[in-house]
Amino acid sequence: MSDSSRAQVRYLAESAWGTTPASALTNLNVTSESLGQNTDTTISQIIRSDTNIADIIRTNVSAAGDVGIELMYGGYDALLEGAFRSTWGTPVAISGTTFSAAAADNSFNDSGTGFVSGNVVAGMYLRVAGFTDPANNGYFKVVTVAAGKIVVSGGTLVNESAGDSVTMKGAMLKNGTTAKSFTLEKEFSDITEFVSFTGMRVSSFSLTAAPGAILGGNFSFVGKSAVAAGATVGTGAHGAAATTSVMNAVDNITAIREGGSTSTLDLTELSFTINTNPRAQNAIGTLGAVGIGTGTIQVQGSFNAYYESRAIFNKHLNFTETSLSFVTVDAAGNAYVWDFPTVNITGGNPVAGGIDTDVIAQLTWQAAYNSTHGLTCSVTRIPA
Repeated sequence: MSDSSRAQVRYLAESAWGTTPASALTNLNVTSESLGQNTDTTISQIIRSDTNIADIIRTNVSAAGDVGIELMYGGYDALLEGAFRSTWGTPVAISGTTFSAAAADNSFNDSGTGFVSGNVVAGMYLRVAGFTDPANNGYFKVVTVAAGKIVVSGGTLVNESAGDSVTMKGAMLKNGTTAKSFTLEKEFSDITEFVSFTGMRVSSFSLTAAPGAILGGNFSFVGKSAVAAGATVGTGAHGAAATTSVMNAVDNITAIREGGSTSTLDLTELSFTINTNPRAQNAIGTLGAVGIGTGTIQVQGSFNAYYESRAIFNKHLNFTETSLSFVTVDAAGNAYVWDFPTVNITGGNPVAGGIDTDVIAQLTWQAAYNSTHGLTCSVTRIPA
């Protein structure tokens, strides 16, 4: 008998769909898993005079399941590429004493003209640090980029001359069309048994923040098939799982912005789900899918807040376009900035749920394509 406390989940990015590379797998921190193979069957329609079923026929197999997580910096970056169907951009790691801030156009300026060569792109977030005035430090969204100037939003800059030692960091992942697949493996170490799954694509990723709780999430997968064995499918020693601290919704979620400004709402829940809508592609003569089709990306979420003003509710009633972003940052200062630049509130009402309870505005939202930045959603990772 095997104990769940002795189980380990691993992953490895595939270069060819459904084929495990000759490389080492990496351990994954998970809170739960439901990975398995599904078998489709049908029964023979032959009529037997003794009323028995003549045969049971296997018609297809597929692999699917979920992996539960607790948000950790660097713990799931490869799987996030699968959810966003894209690749992390080249990191920005700019530093120097040539940077100034201008209130007139809310811009940072560089006499060394290094913003473009430093991999800054419009739509990403940067964490800026080192200015004397605290108004010029923090998380800012890049609106436009030129070699010597970036116009930003997310804060009101004040005039400050160059001279301070300033740093700017960030690397953006935005949704795209590059489908990525993984080999996933479960090891039951107390009985030395392994189950591997190939061709696994992320079908959805979700993240939820609630008061007094860990920032929890879930990756769902669909794929090709499973194989049980007495040894790992990986080559070489397994890579270590992330060791950064787990984030929670009390200490590690900050800078919630709605409509481009810091939100004044007292939230009781904030969540989103990115669905990639993949589909199995089946063919005659092949057991299991021959591929996984790429679907439309859909991003939906919800946020519940104590009802204090009609302002946010009116955005639902009038179908007023808005935006949503928030920062998750661990104790060491490693951060993710989650950004949904075009959002419509699609449902919800202030609800008096019963006697001696708070009135809660329970709102749902959906993100749409933002033509300015060419994306529906993005996340920027920023090391400490």
